[in-house]
Amino acid sequence: MVHSEKPVIAVDCDEVLAQFLPALIRYHNAKYSTTLELKDFHSYRFCEVWGGTNEEATEKIHDFFETDHFLRDLAPMPGALEVLESFKEKFTFVVVTSRQHIIEQATRDWLQNYFPNVFSDALFGNHWTKDSPDPNAINATKRTKPEMCQAVNAIAIIDDAPSYAVQCADVVKKVLLYGTYSYNANPEGGLPANVVRTVDWEEFSKTCLPKGLNRHTRRSVSCGLAVIDNST
Repeated sequence: MVHSEKPVIAVDCDEVLAQFLPALIRYHNAKYSTTLELKDFHSYRFCEVWGGTNEEATEKIHDFFETDHFLRDLAPMPGALEVLESFKEKFTFVVVTSRQHIIEQATRDWLQNYFPNVFSDALFGNHWTKDSPDPNAINATKRTKPEMCQAVNAIAIIDDAPSYAVQCADVVKKVLLYGTYSYNANPEGGLPANVVRTVDWEEFSKTCLPKGLNRHTRRSVSCGLAVIDNST
């Protein structure tokens, strides 16, 4: 549990903080002689992009985790550090990711390298594992995004995945759906009213600036988060 006098905002890792897909594309094209581009990822279920089964795709991802493409070449999202640092005095940020436990230390090291002292903690959902490659399957080692948001008492989450946005909309005041990716352009079934889009960190910094926040009473937050009364 994160104890904070400031409102807590959960932040996803891949495609929000880290450019995971560009690194994965470089790995896959080099190893399998493919010509994948970012626009080809109409789904984050990778077997629907490059073929094969979900289990085979999960094996590829775990192989990718052991390469320099993942361990050394994973770049941060432009503008993320600067924007998050500008909000640090008014919000507490916690990483809430579906990443697996086997890459927890590598992830924490990456966060400390590119986002030093920005996040108070990082929670891992342990989805897409080899023994349970379906992220929707019930497993005692997994935590859902809503569960993790509730664990840190988050008022909002920034995430790129429409499915997670819909799930989290029930437990946070506002969801910021990040990015203009093929897989999140037209989510099936639409989005809840408390899900709003932000194109990138620059737009977030210009249109989602907090106003009138009293860090001690935590009474109001702007940022497309509407007014949040934390005294009730």
